[in-house]
Amino acid sequence: MTWLVETDMVLAAINPKDPKHGEARQIINQLTGIYLSPYTLIEIDLLIRSENLKISDQEKFWQKLAQALQYHEIRTLSLKPEYHKTAHKLREKHGLTYFDSLHAATAITEKLTLISYDEKAYQKLPELKYKHPTTISKG
Repeated sequence: MTWLVETDMVLAAINPKDPKHGEARQIINQLTGIYLSPYTLIEIDLLIRSENLKISDQEKFWQKLAQALQYHEIRTLSLKPEYHKTAHKLREKHGLTYFDSLHAATAITEKLTLISYDEKAYQKLPELKYKHPTTISKG
């Protein structure tokens, strides 16, 4: 099986103060075939720029993130117009937020299983293969 980890999983895995840190790291360590949506890095960058994510040394942060992705063989998918077309449909039909719609559209288009803590956003999408992290960490 191949997986798309959502931004919330990445943030939990890299932040030792996050209550879900251990679980997110365990999942990333146990799975293979992990991808990132092309929008994850943009979403993280916007969180930093808006100061909703406090990073004291951005150069070091991005370098460490790149190293972690490489170490875990997590690949970032390239942008495709089809993701935006599908995301638009998801926003219209299900009222998803901008980034949630883009992550879901990427997973749907690429036939990946999306892993996210945002159960409220994703469980209502019949076209999406979705797993809450707790269902993976428990086996």
